[in-house]
Amino acid sequence: MPSPKFALEGKKSDPGVTNIRRTNSPHWRRWLGPANRCVVR
Repeated sequence: MPSPKFALEGKKSDPGVTNIRRTNSPHWRRWLGPANRCVVR
């Protein structure tokens, strides 16, 4: 998942986020819908 803007300040690249703890944060809302889900077996 893309990092929030505050986490990218002073960095040249986005390493991404693999552990999302606050799913009620406005930043993550658009990424948590059915269109962005995948099935993991």
